[in-house]
Amino acid sequence: MGRNQRLRKQIASLEWQIKHHKEKIGEEYAKPSPNWRNIRKWEKDITVFEHEVERLRERLPGKRKKGA
Repeated sequence: MGRNQRLRKQIASLEWQIKHHKEKIGEEYAKPSPNWRNIRKWEKDITVFEHEVERLRERLPGKRKKGA
C-alpha cells in the first residue's frame, strides 16, 4: 500500500470515528439523564481527531503549504 493510500485510509478512519462519536453524543443527549463525563470525553476526542485529520491532509500531495 502506497503512502498516499495509507494517509487516505487513516483520514477515512478518523472521519468515521468523528461521525460515530457525534452519533453517541446525540444519543446521550436524548437520554433523560445524560452522562456528561462521556459527552465531554467524546467532544475532546472529536477535537483531537479533527486536528489529526488536518495534519494528515497537509501531508497529501498538492496539499502542502508553499515554501515549507
